[in-house]
Amino acid sequence: MCNIPWFQVNQPSFKSFFQKYICCNCSNRKTIPDESLLWKVYLDLFFKKKLRSIYDNISGQKLWISLDETTDFLGRYIVNFLVKPLNGCSQKPFLIACKVLKVVNGNTISEFVVECLQNKWQNSYEDKVGDVLVLCTDSVAYMLKAGRLLKQYLPNMKHVTCLAHALHRVSEKIRDEYSDVNVLISNVKKVFLKAPNRVNILKENFPNMPLPPQPVITRWGTWLEAASYYAKYYEEIKTVVGLLRSSESISIRNAKNILKKANLKNDVMYIDEYYRIIPIALKSIQTSNLSIVQALDIFDEVRAVLGWCSSELVKLKLEYVINRNPDLDVIRGIRDDIVLDKQEENPSLSNYNFVPLTSVDVERSFSMYKWILNVKRNCLKVENMEKLMVIYYNSLSNNFNDNSTDTDDIFDVDDDDTD
Repeated sequence: MCNIPWFQVNQPSFKSFFQKYICCNCSNRKTIPDESLLWKVYLDLFFKKKLRSIYDNISGQKLWISLDETTDFLGRYIVNFLVKPLNGCSQKPFLIACKVLKVVNGNTISEFVVECLQNKWQNSYEDKVGDVLVLCTDSVAYMLKAGRLLKQYLPNMKHVTCLAHALHRVSEKIRDEYSDVNVLISNVKKVFLKAPNRVNILKENFPNMPLPPQPVITRWGTWLEAASYYAKYYEEIKTVVGLLRSSESISIRNAKNILKKANLKNDVMYIDEYYRIIPIALKSIQTSNLSIVQALDIFDEVRAVLGWCSSELVKLKLEYVINRNPDLDVIRGIRDDIVLDKQEENPSLSNYNFVPLTSVDVERSFSMYKWILNVKRNCLKVENMEKLMVIYYNSLSNNFNDNSTDTDDIFDVDDDDTD
């Protein structure tokens, strides 16, 4: 799973190395197939075996499903679809589809989900639709519409939107409200970015002080973490920036000007005091195998803390994202029944113990997509891209019995699989 382009197998030096150190461990001393054979035969073979293993693993289980959409650098709409069996906490979600959609809206998303489930269940689709218990997406309008449409096909499905996305939306509102702090964070980041001389000045004056963080606004919670850094090291940063020459760059001039504002220190202190809980909660709520009791307790704690702050806009933003979560109140009711130990009265409650309330696994699958398909490797066919994604993601993310990954089976081709 090193993501080595397959044309490399035709390079004599690579083939010699692979044959000597990898194939020598095979019991039958097999040889490396040609690149064209890998694409034409083995990729499809491994894809079918991987899907078969996944379907066997989730057969007869109640399911959590999740999907999301992104746009790749070629401008295509990519939708990834994940499923998770609700039989315990240890199982991670499986990626079963990675498709390109020409148009993304509520109708195309719902049709995509139905198509994936029909491919999985085949003739037993009508009997299995009740097995899907939870759909988790983000809160964009077309996903909310897709959830409403899917309830017509999946009668037992509850639709929840990602709690991590909700907290991120609140973080964005905080960043908008404190524009001076945003200017400070943005410009000080530029001051020390790829500037070893300025870093040396900071280290000489404050050797035990860490470098200023470099937040990315699309990475959940990093901006608030940066604000907490400036609350802790405000005076030190002000001193170091004061030692730099304004003529060196615009970012230094901007940083010096913003540090002259009297309210700036109070703003970063206030953010650290009332909003530091959000990045902590974001990290906790993304933890694997988190129960719905733990996840909702974390989210409710953030809601309670934000209730103490003086910013009405932030409070309203939080309530707005909560109100856009279609079945959150239903999930809360299930959580309450679990806490009250009503599982003897309602045995189906056990299916909800470890339902993920975030869609972070889909986001992680997009990271793998960008790892496989990049500017230097952009000629993959759409169908080959999906097969590679399913093989790579499920091999790296899940541990279950899958004979297709055994070393001795790598170059074995069953006649039944190649018909």
